[in-house]
Amino acid sequence: MMLGGIVGARAFFVIQKWEDFAGNLVSIAMLTEGGLVIYGGVVGGLVAGGLYCWRHKLNVAATADLVAPGFLVGLSIGRIGCLLHGCCFGGVCQAALPAIHFPAFSVPYDAQLESGQLLGVQLKDAFSPPGTIESVLPGSPADHAAWKSGQYLQSIGLAIAGQPSNPVLPVPLSANCLVDGRETVFTPDQLPTQSLATHPSQIYAAINALLLCLLVWHIQPLPQRDGTTFLIAILLYAISRFLLELVRSDEAGQLGTPFTIAQLVAIASAVVAAVLLLLASRLPKGRVWQWRQLAESAD
Repeated sequence: MMLGGIVGARAFFVIQKWEDFAGNLVSIAMLTEGGLVIYGGVVGGLVAGGLYCWRHKLNVAATADLVAPGFLVGLSIGRIGCLLHGCCFGGVCQAALPAIHFPAFSVPYDAQLESGQLLGVQLKDAFSPPGTIESVLPGSPADHAAWKSGQYLQSIGLAIAGQPSNPVLPVPLSANCLVDGRETVFTPDQLPTQSLATHPSQIYAAINALLLCLLVWHIQPLPQRDGTTFLIAILLYAISRFLLELVRSDEAGQLGTPFTIAQLVAIASAVVAAVLLLLASRLPKGRVWQWRQLAESAD
């Protein structure tokens, strides 16, 4: 299931970002550069688990209940990896809430730079260029460049600006901007040393998965039919993932909707899990393992 999950997670990302891989198929195998999507991992893991159960003549629904808590533990640990890598980052946090500043030229830093937020620009009716400048933060790089509200920010391009003094550090970048046809270049020393404060979405997601694990663990003996615990885990994760996407800003809306691809998949997952729970409730009662007796003996 772990191997199937990795393959599925990578396949989902490659399909979603195919334009980035079409010209260099070798990069598909470069997992060290990031690019694993949890929903693809779930599908890949389920397919691998289903094949294993079929081969060894195991009850699929009962086995799914068995692995549900471990699946959520894996999600929790995986989100710590997201935090260390800088992916799955939250939106800019302007409230008096916990927040994280990422170092220069990290994934969130570069994203804020490309959107203009790190330069102190707020665009009108657009999250990133091109767009009309609505406001400029006083004292920001954009303010020092004499940008004004009402000007049109055509593009922000990032370019390598030398090599880091330490090979483990990210490559410094410069920002080449085009405003009303006039080019402005911000060198690394003119840019902020860290990102704007972001919501700690990775930590929220890790805590969420851990709490769901504890909940699923304790309700394991209660259902009267196999597969119910696993479907409850999928349903609750889909709902919480949809809500967690509200504090993230690493993806835009997809398919002409304001919802990210993760939210769209979450909606579909929740509907499927709810329908399967309804169908399961009409099956005869009985479970392969007597969870109540196991829980009592453990106590």
